[in-house]
Amino acid sequence: MIAAFEDSNHVRIEVCLTRWTSEDMPDLSACAKAWELDADRRVAKPLAFQNVRCRAERVRTLEGLLSYLLYQLDFQLGEREWESVKNNKA
Repeated sequence: MIAAFEDSNHVRIEVCLTRWTSEDMPDLSACAKAWELDADRRVAKPLAFQNVRCRAERVRTLEGLLSYLLYQLDFQLGEREWESVKNNKA
């Protein structure tokens, strides 16, 4: 799923998972970033970024988590592309 997303959007995806405990309940937080293919991540900014807490979004499976993150990144990348098209026409 991630490889197909990277190939179709010409980006590299980074996903980080963090364990949390909130209100004495275990939780998982995930952060996803989309990078240009040849970006130097030490100095570049990601093209898109999304953070989610699984309990808050009621995400129950790893596949659901990845799907949610990729949909959010896809929307942000689409907005970025749309803005660039609008700015080039002006």
